[in-house]
Amino acid sequence: MNLWLLAASTLIASILVAILFHCFHQRLRQQLTPTRESVIAVENAYSSNRQTIRFATAHGLTLEGWWFTTTYEQKGHALLTHGWGSNRTTLQPLVPVLLAAGWNVLIFDVRNHGNSDKDTFSSMPRFAEDIESVK
Repeated sequence: MNLWLLAASTLIASILVAILFHCFHQRLRQQLTPTRESVIAVENAYSSNRQTIRFATAHGLTLEGWWFTTTYEQKGHALLTHGWGSNRTTLQPLVPVLLAAGWNVLIFDVRNHGNSDKDTFSSMPRFAEDIESVK
């Protein structure tokens, strides 16, 4: 009789642990997924230099950004990426300064942000993967 009671208790405890484990991971994924704010293009003085581009990550997600070309002597390219729960529009104030200094500028949305593709969750390694996708 005690053997059956022990087996039933072990089974019930195992089921409870599995349920708690599942709930924990579901909650963790919700916490690691930022709120998405769609990007709305705002017209301004440098909008004529703006081109919307899309490119793929190593895992096939599509990221979207804006490419700005300088009209000054070109020094190179600047890549800007936003922070957690934001999108590329927060970086717009930096664009005219960099363009005037001779830099072409790419600002883009990492996965789960702005108009880029959705993924299961976001993390710093995934941010880095998105940055490495820029060619």
